[in-house]
Amino acid sequence: MSNSKSTKIFISHSSVDTNVGEKFLDALVSLGINKDEVFYSSLYLTGVALGNNIHLAVKKALSESELVIFLLTRSFYQSEYCLNEMGAVWANDKKFIPILLDNLSPNDMKGFIDKNYVALFPKKDKICNLVTELRKYMPLDSDDTVITSEFEDFIRCADEMVGRNHRSISLAPDELSEIEKMIIAKKLTDSEVIVLDYFMKADTFEIFDGYEYDYSLQRATETKEGVVFRKHAEKYNIDLYKAKRLLEKSGYLTLNYGDVNGDWGMLGEYTGCELDMKTFRDLMGMSVNTREVIEKVLSSRLVVSVIDSSSHEEEENTIECIVFSNDFREIEALLFRYLIDFAKTTLGDRWMAEVEINKIIKWEEQNNLKNTLSSNYEIALNIVKAQELVEIASETSYGNPREYRLKREYGKQLLNLKGRAKDKLSQVIESNKQEDNEFDL
Repeated sequence: MSNSKSTKIFISHSSVDTNVGEKFLDALVSLGINKDEVFYSSLYLTGVALGNNIHLAVKKALSESELVIFLLTRSFYQSEYCLNEMGAVWANDKKFIPILLDNLSPNDMKGFIDKNYVALFPKKDKICNLVTELRKYMPLDSDDTVITSEFEDFIRCADEMVGRNHRSISLAPDELSEIEKMIIAKKLTDSEVIVLDYFMKADTFEIFDGYEYDYSLQRATETKEGVVFRKHAEKYNIDLYKAKRLLEKSGYLTLNYGDVNGDWGMLGEYTGCELDMKTFRDLMGMSVNTREVIEKVLSSRLVVSVIDSSSHEEEENTIECIVFSNDFREIEALLFRYLIDFAKTTLGDRWMAEVEINKIIKWEEQNNLKNTLSSNYEIALNIVKAQELVEIASETSYGNPREYRLKREYGKQLLNLKGRAKDKLSQVIESNKQEDNEFDL
């Protein structure tokens, strides 16, 4: 399932500041901008549809957008995801508008888009500058008087809302709901957390995922809600039935069984499930800390979809495409060969990078190679991260990545590399050998 709408505006924001982003989106819509022309990931209707890969959907929307608006706050600069979006916009020369919130000044701007770029302050006398820019991308019928009044609420509330968001991050444990405490303390299984997340994303407390009788087929079929729910479970490789039973045993979920349905079925046929109303309300009003824990669970369990072999004669080999591309670098070839030689798919970062580099140095010595890879390891790691070949394997206690691993299908492709692709890596290895006279030094 893909998002076919044409995205003209991409709103880049921290997940901590979702309420601020929604307020800004409302202000844009009030000017006559169609929601279908805005990508705002934190809302279901303007973001990622159920069943879609969030990373691929964001990447696609960012590449197709004509204008990117950055809502800059302290939380924005603390988000690696936001900074990656900023880097991608800068690298691709996309048109962007930075908006300074959270009482930030131009001197607080950092990263690829720093104080050398003109930013917008959300003040009445400046907001018309934003509207002038927006008119370059789409027609706006509102006159300046209406524009000022429509943005007035956003201007007045933005910094106050950001301040509340910061305070919510440091909620004391006794201020958290029961379900949040269970999630943060990791007392629920990943499967249970993923099911709860589905209820929140669907913005519902009940799901009819049983079966219904299809008179045209003369048999019972899965409901549409059931199909979407099941695919969500498959996306994260969880046992949906087991997760629902666990949540039922804990008192958070009720499994509903109905009476005879028309001309078919039996007494007690399963019809669907529903969350306890207090649990649902607690989840919808959860703290930022809880949201971050859930996002980590989702990213760690996400199953990368593989091309359906029934509709393709041969699955595209991404690693081979990289090896034969015109901009394939020497350090990439050396990194690939290093991983193949040790049959490994993980790469260290931060303090674990030092351990990795020591292993590479020994490998270079054993193969009489120059120190090209060990001296440029950070660059090589950044390349495979930019190519989205790797995912986070483990994190430090502060939530920073300390180890990456090749995504499942890419690891498989690399370790099973054959033919001309493997020969090309061997050629790079040979050309990287140290000359004999280098040892005479």
